[in-house]
Amino acid sequence: MQFKKIKRGMTENGNLLRADLYPLQARQPCYCQHCLNPLQFRITHAEGRFFEHDLELSDVNQLEVCAYRLSSLPPPSINASLSSVWTAVNGGQHEGYDLGNPRPQRFLCVMCNYEYDGLKTCTRCHNNLYSTEVRTGIR
Repeated sequence: MQFKKIKRGMTENGNLLRADLYPLQARQPCYCQHCLNPLQFRITHAEGRFFEHDLELSDVNQLEVCAYRLSSLPPPSINASLSSVWTAVNGGQHEGYDLGNPRPQRFLCVMCNYEYDGLKTCTRCHNNLYSTEVRTGIR
């Protein structure tokens, strides 16, 4: 089960507590206001401060009906993904591409600033890590 990030938790006495005001060193237990399961305080650089359900201490039956639960989508069928891969591989072969034998292209070696035609290994410094494709024309 996956859940949304929770911005407000509830204390034991029923007061709401915002995650952005929650003290870093606080050990006050917080609970979800919808399913009453325990929450854990988290802080990250990308997402800031938030609470999330403590899945080890939570009641599974209450988690299933929680308002913060993300609806679970059925997994994609494996036959659909395999057929799309098969179509992509076969489609590439019909257009003249051979996946086993790469065709020569125009490359630029960023390490030695040399532009060359051929495979990805630079003909001047013999390095293939710093070569990138150069677009010669727009199709």
